[in-house]
Amino acid sequence: MKKAWMLFSVERTICWSKEAIKDGLKWCAGDGKSMNVFSDSWISEVPLEREVWTTTRASEDEVLRVDQFITADKEWDAGKLMVVFSEDIVQKVLSIPLPKGAAHDQVMWQGDRINKFSVSEAYRLCARREDNSRR
Repeated sequence: MKKAWMLFSVERTICWSKEAIKDGLKWCAGDGKSMNVFSDSWISEVPLEREVWTTTRASEDEVLRVDQFITADKEWDAGKLMVVFSEDIVQKVLSIPLPKGAAHDQVMWQGDRINKFSVSEAYRLCARREDNSRR
């Protein structure tokens, strides 16, 4: 019985740590095809689904990608953005630079000041997440 409890505890810790580390990642826009508008962190440190409420999503199965707000000229489509988001979110999006050439979306670590992943920084992020969950 002790081994089963330990296995469950390890599995739970790994899943919890994965979510905590995911919180330290941020997307940098390229073509926008890999970025989920609501569940990926691309405008700020947290995904939009944690910041705003919107009636735009018809269902949980619907996936809205960032590329749907980028024109063929590699610019943000302000008109489409204004249909979906509030003015403050639109202004944040419009301030994000887009590459003019062909570029893919990239994930970067935002957990520390120099945007470089380290195990110790991931541990601190997990510890902060644990402290916040106790409040």
